[in-house]
Amino acid sequence: MRAGILLILLAKTLPVTAEDGCFPPEAALDDFRADWYCKNLKAAELRQLGAGPTYRFIYLPTFHAPRFVTVAMEPDVPVVRGVVLSGRGGYEPGKVAKATRRVLTQGEWQLLQQRLDNAGIWEPPDTDDRPGTDGSRWVLEGRDSTRYRLHDLWSPKRARFPQYVKACMYMLDLAGIRPEAEELSAYGLRE
Repeated sequence: MRAGILLILLAKTLPVTAEDGCFPPEAALDDFRADWYCKNLKAAELRQLGAGPTYRFIYLPTFHAPRFVTVAMEPDVPVVRGVVLSGRGGYEPGKVAKATRRVLTQGEWQLLQQRLDNAGIWEPPDTDDRPGTDGSRWVLEGRDSTRYRLHDLWSPKRARFPQYVKACMYMLDLAGIRPEAEELSAYGLRE
């Protein structure tokens, strides 16, 4: 009996890793970020992106609720799903507080793909390695039949990454889970 309890306790304290099905190997995340992102994805009941075309935006603000948007073809129509957790992105993720799902119009799907292309979704990953503790992590993933790409930025500024911010904000809008203006302003994104 004690051995069983010990195993349960050990299982609850082991880190969640990229090998747990959150990201493919080509995501090339360090252990810290893989553990952090996977912990939040698991709380949102999300796994690795499926066959493409599929896109996902992960918004992890330090002091506000984590948000996730996934857009994928199901089977012949584009569907957007949004998840908001009850916790804080820089702390414990919490549980699913809100989930949305809807079919995109052809115009919305085309505009999304255009904005993602303008943001450089298939280009080499953006790098913005500024250190920070109070801000937000923006992770944008894309998968199609032959490619996978992950862009991971810390509190991106519109002036430096205007198309990236525009594409990610559009994804939040499509899912109906855009943060309030006050929250965005706290992370340097004034409307």
